Amino acid sequence: MLERATVDGIDVVFLYRPAGPAEMELVRASGMKRWPPRLPEQPIFYPVTNERQQPVEEPSPKDFGARRVRIAVRPDDAMP
Repeated sequence: MLERATVDGIDVVFLYRPAGPAEMELVRASGMKRWPPRLPEQPIFYPVTNERQQPVEEPSPKDFGARRVRIAVRPDDAMP
């Protein structure tokens, strides 16, 4: 089940993914508008729809100093 809300008058859904400190610094530098390109040594992370869900492909958030972060996206951007 998708977690939905309205943020600043925009309907959004929340997705969760791991993000390390260096990656979050780059996200902040973008004005919290975009994710930096994936590093070659970084596995592909697939956002999930709730905090408890953890896909098989996702490493432990302790890898790369990562922690789980919540991302607000427009529903049209989250679902094909």
